[in-house]
Amino acid sequence: MNPQEERYALMPGTVLALLVAFFVAGRDALSKITLKEMDEYVVCWATALLTFLFLLPTLFFVPMPYIREGFLMSLFIGAVLNLLARLVFLKAIKGADLSLVAPLLSFSPAFLMLTAPLFSRETPTLYGVVGLGLMLIGSCILTIRKGDVGYRASIRNLLMQRWVRMGLVVAIIWGIAGLVDKAGIHDSSPLFWAVCVQGFMVVLAMPVVVRRTWARGRKIAPTLKPIIPIGFANAVVIGCYVMALSISPVSVVFTLYQTNIVISVLLGWLLFKERDINDRLKGASVMLAGAIVISAI
Repeated sequence: MNPQEERYALMPGTVLALLVAFFVAGRDALSKITLKEMDEYVVCWATALLTFLFLLPTLFFVPMPYIREGFLMSLFIGAVLNLLARLVFLKAIKGADLSLVAPLLSFSPAFLMLTAPLFSRETPTLYGVVGLGLMLIGSCILTIRKGDVGYRASIRNLLMQRWVRMGLVVAIIWGIAGLVDKAGIHDSSPLFWAVCVQGFMVVLAMPVVVRRTWARGRKIAPTLKPIIPIGFANAVVIGCYVMALSISPVSVVFTLYQTNIVISVLLGWLLFKERDINDRLKGASVMLAGAIVISAI
């Protein structure tokens, strides 16, 4: 396949990844609104359950995949990592600005750029390195506060914030989870993998959710209604995400869907009246430039 053919082959994956970015921002904004009244464990579990229910009917329209030997191990690891990352992220946006936490996830592509060659034999390109560099610079602009003296002092002060550290943990976990997702898709099929991961997440989180709801004298069923839009958005995110992973390098998919930070910053300002919108938009614009560079692969 010549370079021009490779570029055209990546276009569907690029569109899917950018679609993921749009729905991720909407999902996270809705989640932050819901977290004002609900427990993050319940929101995490209910989102996985509704995502599973929305995605399950899609299996009737695709052939049953051949399940390879490593599928079950990938499923267990993938479900644990995705559940842990989602829960920590919900805790972070519950206590901090969405426009501050969401940009920190841009460190996932950087982590992937370093680890993907070890696991999936994907070699970073010049475009990828330049694009990731821009995204990392943009994340610094987004998060460094006014009045900080020097980058070292600014970053040190930033890392002292609990919610910032949580966002970085999520970025690392999702970076690893992306590699596991890629392996799981290879051992089955995109939609089958997505449904299985969400279903297993529901099973893993169920005991904790039941204990927390019963301890507070609440029922689970009434909590599902406000989370239906979140579950639908997440189903679109997961479906497009696994399809993009199946046809494009994992580092490219991760980087492109990080463009959701631009939308998240705007939603944080519009819906939650978050401050420093100008600086955060400047940083988001630099990161968006990085995504455009990578899409030129």
